[in-house]
Formats: sequence, C-alpha cells, structure tokens
Amino acid sequence: MTKRSLLAATLAFGVVGFAGAARADEVDDTLKKLIDLDQRVHIMAMELRETQPVQADEADRRVLDAQVLYTLKNYEEAATILLDVVEKYPNTRAHDDALVLLGESLFQASDLYSARHYLQEAVAKNTGSKQEQRALQRLVEISLRTGDFDNVDGYLTRLQNLPPNLMEPATPYVRGKYYYYRNRLDDAALVFSSIPQTNTYYFQSRYFLVISFRNCCAQHLSCCPSKGRSRIPYRILTNLADERTEFLRGTPIC
Repeated sequence: MTKRSLLAATLAFGVVGFAGAARADEVDDTLKKLIDLDQRVHIMAMELRETQPVQADEADRRVLDAQVLYTLKNYEEAATILLDVVEKYPNTRAHDDALVLLGESLFQASDLYSARHYLQEAVAKNTGSKQEQRALQRLVEISLRTGDFDNVDGYLTRLQNLPPNLMEPATPYVRGKYYYYRNRLDDAALVFSSIPQTNTYYFQSRYFLVISFRNCCAQHLSCCPSKGRSRIPYRILTNLADERTEFLRGTPIC
C-alpha cells in the first residue's frame, strides 16, 4: 500500500470514527432527554394524585358549610359559597350536590331566574336521582311563578315516567298543582285522586282535589261530578263528601 493510500484509509477511519462518536453523543442526549421527561411526568402524576383528594375534600367541606347556612335560612351566603364550589371544583363529587343546593338557595332568596339557570344545569344529566327530581319539581314551580312555561312539559314527562319505587312523594303532587294552576282541572283532579293515603302530601292533594271539582262545576266542565262524565272513580267522589266540609266549610262542590 502506498503512503497516499495509507493516508486516505487513515482519514476514512477517522471520519467514520468521528461520525460514530457524534451519533453516540446524539443518542446519549436523546436518552437523557427521555429520562428527564419521564421523571417530570412521574412527578406531575404524583402531584395530581395528591391534589385531587385535597380538592374533593375541600369541595365537600364547603358544601357542608353551605348546607348549614341554608338550614339557618342564610340563603344568600349559602349561594355565595356554592357558586364558588361550582366554579372551582367542576370535576368533584360535590359539584352536582352544589348545583342543586345553589338553585334551591337562589329560589329561597327569590332570585328565580338565576335559580332556574342552575337547576336546569343540574337536571341536564338526566340521572333520575332524588335530588334531580327535586330540581325538576322546583323548575315546575318556578315556571308557575314567572309565567314562563318553556320546557315544563318535558320536566313533567320526566317526572311522570319515573319508576314508582324511585318517585319522590312530592312528585305527583307538584304535577297536580301545575295542572291546577294552568286550569287543566280534569288532569289536576285525576292526578290528585291518584295520590294514596300513605303519601306525605295526601291531605294537601285532597284539598286541591275538592277545589278542582268545585272549579270544574263552576266552569261547567266534564270533570264536575254532577256531569256524570268525570274520569274520577265514584269511590273517590264518595269519600270526598265528608272531606269537603272540613276544607270548604260546607260550601257545596257544585
């Protein structure tokens, strides 16, 4: 091999060696970056696991504080705390409870439109839970107070379609009241007459049933018992004979 060939070979090996060393350095840098990234992800995951329970516990405590204020009829202060929970802790278990209680607090504070906004948000999940039923009932009542009946038929349908074992005692009573105040007296009388004696709202429903009959007759509607076309069972009408004296002080039904 000539000196020129030997020099060329030496330079070639040197270049290859240099390129190999450069690639090795690049690999080392990449590995270091990957290790650093993995460590940062691990630390962030640990911080996240530590933060979530703290947030959940804090949200629960604040909702409990608001419930105490609500019980003491300090509705505006309760609403302030609950609004903070709703905004700051959207992914905690306390969020749904806070929404319903916020709507109820605002309702009791006579802020009907704000109450409706948060109650509508509370019922959007359509879970059929007891607190959701209460929110639907309150939305129906708000509609009667504001005169805005948008979406009420949907609320009533959801309440009516609940399984009997999941239905709150107030649910049929609220439906009957809505029909009564909307002058759908035949529907109101039918709902009130279906409420059993074991229901907490039985006596209130009997009162509205008698008043519904009286108004049916005053307006010459088919739900008036004397018309003979009422959808109310005869047994119900007979039992009301004694009750009307107590509720109406002897005023005849028809």
